[in-house]
Amino acid sequence: MGFENAAQVCNGILSSASDRKKTTSLSSDSIINLDHGDPTIFETYWRNQGEKCTLVISGSDVMSYFSNTGNICWFLEPKLDNAIRNVHRLVGNAMANDRHILVGTGSTQLFQAALFALTSPDADEPISVVSAAPYYSVSIISN
Repeated sequence: MGFENAAQVCNGILSSASDRKKTTSLSSDSIINLDHGDPTIFETYWRNQGEKCTLVISGSDVMSYFSNTGNICWFLEPKLDNAIRNVHRLVGNAMANDRHILVGTGSTQLFQAALFALTSPDADEPISVVSAAPYYSVSIISN
């Protein structure tokens, strides 16, 4: 039910609780700009969920950055790891068994982690990256 409602929000009217954004209507021909994330696209949906989505975190929960020192992603909470694997298993969109789950604060961080994971430390050259245009040179980004 939640995913269906979220999809309806995406395909319907987008709005923000504040007046910072104009209300926008999406059509099936709409283009989503993935240049940067903006989770406020779902703000109306989550506000409409009200108390159903209330989360209480006890003061003794997640006090340390080290939630699982045995995992390569040592700050990934085991419950979140299990939830991600269960969602992928349920939806069937990705193989999660015998794989590492990486979490990050943005797509750039996750992309860099994936490249690092795929690169051999003994390689003579960096890993090749294939990308459809537009793509951005590291020298342009760092200037």
